[in-house]
Amino acid sequence: MSAREQRSLALCSCIAILVIFIVSSLQTRVLDDSLEDSSLLHIEFERNRLREARCPHDNARFDLETLAANRSIGKPLTGKGAVVVLGQKRSHMKYGRDSLSILRASLDRFYEVYNSVQRDDVIIFHDGDLDYQTQAEIKAGRDEVSFYLLEGRLWEIFPRDLAQANQKLWLKPGPLGYRQMIRFYAIHLWPILDSMGYRWVMRLDDDSIIAGPIPYNLFGFMEAHGLAYAYRNLAYESGFSGCKWHQWVTDYVQQFNKGRYGWLLDGCRNRHATAAFTPANCGQFRAFYNNFFIADVRRFMQPDIQHVLHTIDKSGVMFTHRWNDLIIQSLAVQLFLPKQKVHHFTGWGYGHHSGNSSQMFYGIAQAGRMAGTWAAQRAQLKHLLLKDWGWTPKYVQQMLADGPSANLYGLYTVHSKAGYSVINQSAKLLEKTMGVHSCSRWTLYSGWLC
Repeated sequence: MSAREQRSLALCSCIAILVIFIVSSLQTRVLDDSLEDSSLLHIEFERNRLREARCPHDNARFDLETLAANRSIGKPLTGKGAVVVLGQKRSHMKYGRDSLSILRASLDRFYEVYNSVQRDDVIIFHDGDLDYQTQAEIKAGRDEVSFYLLEGRLWEIFPRDLAQANQKLWLKPGPLGYRQMIRFYAIHLWPILDSMGYRWVMRLDDDSIIAGPIPYNLFGFMEAHGLAYAYRNLAYESGFSGCKWHQWVTDYVQQFNKGRYGWLLDGCRNRHATAAFTPANCGQFRAFYNNFFIADVRRFMQPDIQHVLHTIDKSGVMFTHRWNDLIIQSLAVQLFLPKQKVHHFTGWGYGHHSGNSSQMFYGIAQAGRMAGTWAAQRAQLKHLLLKDWGWTPKYVQQMLADGPSANLYGLYTVHSKAGYSVINQSAKLLEKTMGVHSCSRWTLYSGWLC
């Protein structure tokens, strides 16, 4: 080997060593930075345990649903129930979807699999863009459908001084209507239904699809089994605010609930009553994907639940931080309702997704156990994706690919992948209206539905 070749080889070796050193330094720096925020410590724990350990079905008592189907349980005896929908005529401000067509499709399917027999009251809430002609078209042949206009204090920014705030500084700026929707479902729904004489309420989003049939009355099911709350799917969310949600909950429990966490810690690694409710111990908050739920209105009107709801409402975080009704409602349930009074439906199929209408952005479609065999469950999902959501055959075939990820506790499931990303936030802005200690300005968001 010539002297020139030897010098060239030595230079290449030096460069390689330098590259390795730089990469190693960067990796160490990233690791050191991530250790500043306990929420980032939990990435691998969640990534490795999402499917099984992080998606418990301990409230899923399918035997109760089978019993209800066999007995054809009818309407409740202790009070009537209402199905509530928040509808609009204009196109979706964020996704550009035809909201009115989606609303009609959802209602048509709901009547096909359930309400053509049960004839439960359906109340469609709106902010004024559903004119009388549109209302008449939606209501045609469905006498149990009514409409409720949300205006004034029911559809305002709260606290009122936030109306003059710079909304561009709010966390995850976006359509104001979404935040108004959050507040409606978190705060106003309960007194409205209570004043109208309803004991039970069921939420069905305009972009939700029930794949049935459901051969019993859902409100009668709740009454017959002494339940106060029911859901269809789980969601892992913490308000896009790193440790702040966990810290706010901890402060509330210590200050107002005598240190009692209810069953909030059931999803944590250390479940002892004195354990910390932190991202490091509990990961993302295990909540209920509440675009569908059924609840006892009277129970939600009790002082304990109303106190936590209005404490959050007065802080303004539904507007400034986009803390949604999903985590707020799930907190109230897990703090104050006995676990045995909460039910996870798995008997009938269900689907909901956010985003444009052509593909899965953030959502889930899951077959029901009553569909029967694996092939029958797949056929139920295929109908939902092709006919109800209008996805292309090629995309549906791709989403329905069989394998371990499609089987969730014996239910054929299609869902968006868990998302991992880092959001740069202003710590001062996040702390301004909350009165909590500082978190790192880097926070982990991992979305997971099951």
